[in-house]
Amino acid sequence: MEQIYLESFFKSGYRRLMKYILNIAHFDRKIQQVIYHRIEVIEFFNEFGLLATKKAFKVGKSTIFSWKQKLKESGGKLSSLALKSKAPKSRSKRSVVSEHCQFIEQYRVKHPSVSKLTIKPALDAYCKDIGIKTISESTIGRVINELKQNGKIPNYHLITTINGRTGKLKFKGIKPKGKEASYW
Repeated sequence: MEQIYLESFFKSGYRRLMKYILNIAHFDRKIQQVIYHRIEVIEFFNEFGLLATKKAFKVGKSTIFSWKQKLKESGGKLSSLALKSKAPKSRSKRSVVSEHCQFIEQYRVKHPSVSKLTIKPALDAYCKDIGIKTISESTIGRVINELKQNGKIPNYHLITTINGRTGKLKFKGIKPKGKEASYW
């Protein structure tokens, strides 16, 4: 009943306030805290100035002005102060040619559970013969993991057991030293 009274009494002000609050209500608690902190910094800056804000919050002038600009451009929407993704807009593509994958797959089929360190010299010689660019050891490791996930080469670090009670297959990974075993 109180809400109806407030809405009718403060017609435009109440609706504006509710839009203001609902703008950030769907965010997580952590993101809301970041938004409230940024609002607090902006209000403190408007009241006490730059030096006091730098001492109190350790936030630079350009940061404060960028927050104010975001608020102004969005028309006062608090959601504009939310954290944005810091991931790069264009990530670098992996330069692996299909010949690399085919060679690694064939090599691992002939020589099971051979490491990336062993594959590297053979792959370099193969790339030199064909005339394509070589790849690093870490990239070879990524290709091996990708081939395992796609089921093109077997994963030799799995132990398969049958559950005696249910009869279902369990796949247990061999644990490296210092880590716990993973079950699928």
